[in-house]
Amino acid sequence: MTKEEYLALAASHYEDLEKLK
Repeated sequence: MTKEEYLALAASHYEDLEKLK
């Protein structure tokens, strides 16, 4: 996995976590 792919995954997961709050 490239750094860009990792950052994209991290960003999408972070958005999901924010929605749960």
